[in-house]
Amino acid sequence: MAETSNGKDTMTGHWEMMGIHTEKPFKTFTETGFPKELIEELEKRCGKRVIGNKSASGTEIIEEL
Repeated sequence: MAETSNGKDTMTGHWEMMGIHTEKPFKTFTETGFPKELIEELEKRCGKRVIGNKSASGTEIIEEL
C-alpha cells in the first residue's frame, strides 16, 4: 500500500482507506489552529470550551492537556 493523494491530513487518510483519491489537499490549520472567530462561535453554540486548538498527534495532545 502507498499513499496516492496529495494531502497528508487525517481526513485525506480516511478517504483513501475508503478508496477515494484526492488531488487537491484539504485546507489545514497546522500553524495557527482554527481561526479565533470560528472557535468562539463553536464554543458559544455548544456551550463547551475548546482545548488544544493546534495540530498534534492524538497521544501527544492527551499527554499535554
